[in-house]
Amino acid sequence: MRANARQSHDAGIELLKIVELYKQFRPELDGKTALKLAILGHPDLGERYTGLPIRRGGGREVKNFLLNGGSVPHLTRER
Repeated sequence: MRANARQSHDAGIELLKIVELYKQFRPELDGKTALKLAILGHPDLGERYTGLPIRRGGGREVKNFLLNGGSVPHLTRER
């Protein structure tokens, strides 16, 4: 889905709100990692923000990471 500049901007604002929540929950997260998690956990917003396809089903991995730690899930499928 190709988003116009306004849609991309609005998606970015929503993602930044999610980033702040994630950083409150896990203060050790840096902004870049928190943004990747927000994009993976909310693929529709991520696609509007980046203009790229984001894999589905990552929300469960993000939740698991936030609750249990471990390695950061990937935005794209592993080949």
